[in-house]
Amino acid sequence: MDTLEPTREWRRKHYRRTSREWLTLAGLALLVMVTTVVVAAAFAR
Repeated sequence: MDTLEPTREWRRKHYRRTSREWLTLAGLALLVMVTTVVVAAAFAR
């Protein structure tokens, strides 16, 4: 039964790390979209 505790801790840390990576990826994707929109607007003018 004690073996479940380390697994929970590992899952918790792993989930935090992956969620942080997802936030970083989401930020990069948002930055790329904004840049694309700005460039498209510049070319449209």
